[in-house]
Amino acid sequence: MRGRAELVIVGGGPAGLSTALHLLEESPGLAERTLILERERYPRPKSCAGVIAGRGVQILERLGLGLPVPSAPVNGMLLSLGGKQVRADEPELGRVVRRSELDHALAREAVRRGLALREGARVTGLERVSAGFRIALAEGDPIEARAVVGADGAASAIRRLAGFPAEWLLARAIEVDTPRLAGDPPADVIHFDFSSPELDGYAWDFPSRGGPERAGRGVYLLGRGRAGELRTRLDAHLRARGLEPGGFRSSQAAQRGFEPHHPLSRPGVLLVGEAAGIDSVTGEGIPQALAYGALAAAYLAERFRAGELGFGDWLERVRASELGRRLRMLRASARIFYGPRRPQMEQIIAGAPSVLKLWAQGFAGRPRTLGARRLLAETAPLLARHGGVLLRALAALVLPD
Repeated sequence: MRGRAELVIVGGGPAGLSTALHLLEESPGLAERTLILERERYPRPKSCAGVIAGRGVQILERLGLGLPVPSAPVNGMLLSLGGKQVRADEPELGRVVRRSELDHALAREAVRRGLALREGARVTGLERVSAGFRIALAEGDPIEARAVVGADGAASAIRRLAGFPAEWLLARAIEVDTPRLAGDPPADVIHFDFSSPELDGYAWDFPSRGGPERAGRGVYLLGRGRAGELRTRLDAHLRARGLEPGGFRSSQAAQRGFEPHHPLSRPGVLLVGEAAGIDSVTGEGIPQALAYGALAAAYLAERFRAGELGFGDWLERVRASELGRRLRMLRASARIFYGPRRPQMEQIIAGAPSVLKLWAQGFAGRPRTLGARRLLAETAPLLARHGGVLLRALAALVLPD
């Protein structure tokens, strides 16, 4: 497949590779005429905390992959907020991987299963032609395709070239790998530190794929922030842990949150993964990317069979899916938690550990089994003190935009 394909997927990360791998199950014939373009060459470095929630691991298992790279287990979640700490233990809550290893393994498996993948293929142009699109590359001849999937990350070239509205990126993150310290949570617990109320975001201390004696640490910041703020916040987080910041090499990444009213398609073009938008609260992206791929593959197979490649209802398909409902709930939660009612929300979460337990069960991809009686017993006193805030939070979660 050199100059022509039915479908071109731009981006060889979890979103693009999940789309292609699921397409093999949904429509093997279309998958045979699909080409994946990855601008870098594997294994390429990727800034990412590397946590895959249990529901993301389940998607890989359904593809017959399991988790194809070494990983560190996550069995608990710890939140620091409002001067308190709240912890929820949940077996196999998730795993921690190196993104460079995960992406490379998924790419190898895609090729092994017969999918066409081209590395070092940087897209520089997207032109509509009678048969679909002509895709220009920085090196080599252009490729023609009937349809294009933009799976090329938060700073997606396909978003820009296809004429989607210009939007600033929602958040940025910075991370380092450090030694574990005596005061750290257990090596299988992920720690979200919301203890700085003026920070629209959080600091983190996660298990590291570098081994049980290492820890991944970083800062997630909503909005653009001031120049240098991200690095300043990270330095403060490291010093608070007793670490001198200068000795660790950092990496940064931009992230795009899901906006339920922003378009995700153009005729013949649809977006998935971070190009479309991910979790607004924590910036968690790998499970969402994998879920986008499963959803997009079923949608593409259906549309190609019908010969309808306008993709005008892709946003509604995403919104109506389990993935979309979760993303909308997270967006609503972000508006509340990072808004002026944050102190009250912190008190509610700290005073009702069941809330975090329910979140952990959803994170792990398990049914929420916590009893209504226990939840009511914990939330009733909070309802009396913070009734308005709590009811607005519940309404936003149940009835997101």
